[in-house]
Amino acid sequence: MSPEGASAIRTLCDWASRTARQGGLPDRVLSRAAWVAADNVACAIAASADPIVGSLHRFVPAGGESRLWMAAPLCVDRRNAARINAIWSNWEQLDEGHRDVMCHAGLYTVSPAMAEAQTDGHGLRAMLTAIAVGYEVTCRTALALRFESGVPHPHAAWSAYGAAATLAALRGYGPDKWERGLGMAATMAMAAPFDLARRGCEALNLSAGIGVAAGFDCADAAALDIGADADAVLATYGGIFDARFDVAPMLDGLGHSWLIERGYHKQYACARQAHAAVEALLALRARALQAGIRPTDACSIRLEVSPSALLLDDVRPTTALGARFSLPHLAAAVWLRGEAGVSAFDAGALCDPDVAALRACVFLERAKDGRSQSARGALAEVVFQDGESISQRCDRVPGDPELPFTLTDLERKCKALAGDTMGPLFDALLMFDGGYDSRLIPV
Repeated sequence: MSPEGASAIRTLCDWASRTARQGGLPDRVLSRAAWVAADNVACAIAASADPIVGSLHRFVPAGGESRLWMAAPLCVDRRNAARINAIWSNWEQLDEGHRDVMCHAGLYTVSPAMAEAQTDGHGLRAMLTAIAVGYEVTCRTALALRFESGVPHPHAAWSAYGAAATLAALRGYGPDKWERGLGMAATMAMAAPFDLARRGCEALNLSAGIGVAAGFDCADAAALDIGADADAVLATYGGIFDARFDVAPMLDGLGHSWLIERGYHKQYACARQAHAAVEALLALRARALQAGIRPTDACSIRLEVSPSALLLDDVRPTTALGARFSLPHLAAAVWLRGEAGVSAFDAGALCDPDVAALRACVFLERAKDGRSQSARGALAEVVFQDGESISQRCDRVPGDPELPFTLTDLERKCKALAGDTMGPLFDALLMFDGGYDSRLIPV
């Protein structure tokens, strides 16, 4: 690793340690962290009702002070609570992410921060500070690394790193312990390629929880002066994952601009690269119905999408995860069923003969419009049996920084996913204005 790279990571650790200890983050940043937390908790509560993945807690002894994000008021130890909650948060592919880098930093920071805060009695402000600082460190590191060959799945690459950073912030570690924890967490990165998501490999849905649990081990070891130094970060990501390090994204604007403000919220339970296509197809479907055209009259769908969305081309997905990363399935299910929520990817949708038939008639093309390529936009065209067609472009998706959720939007999402479960927590998070700080995290 270059001396400049090691120096940049140490500068980041020094800033993170000082900022977390001093507190005083802008209220807008803490409020954004609260929204990220609410989003992740709501996603987890929805997944906890799944008859399969919702049973993960059965393998963990009851007892502890960290709440599992589910309807039943069950508490376990902090490490297992953070692990299971992270798995649930990601399971339906509805959790927030970052606009500029493939990294769901909220997924790696919220569950360890809340588990630690509940166990040790930290207040809401301290928890949100740790989330914001951990998010910043994780995204800045991810932005500084450009993978030259195979792209690792972000949860496999960054979950241990994000959790270790968040715990270092909440525990008030000094710069040396920050460096040891992050260096060790980098060596815990898992070599899972992103392409496995497109193939429907559901093991990837577990990697966030596995990494978050490892983050606890790294933070604990750092407290005992065990770990690795800054060189380990690039030795791992550069040596194993063939990443090129660029100092500028790691340090530019540090302490002045906050990357958590560049995050997005999802309203559809699928890969973010597909959301513009979903928006365009829903608009087209509404137009068709208004004109008296039946969805079953469609004979083909053509999508012009960004280069990253072109990879989502599986015509025969076999798992819910594969369906969420399949534009042919998404297009067919959205057009015929009229929604892109969890039910669009269940066994019924996967086995629906009408959906399967239309999947084979979905054609993907690279976007010809520069806006669509840069903003992950899409153009959808539906061709009918009589040869007529209708088309719709979508260049901005609700939830993105360019078209952000309002408080009402996020409240609606959380209510739809969580119902009345953990209502006091959602009240505290969604209404946080910088002035309220409970000594206990309300659950």
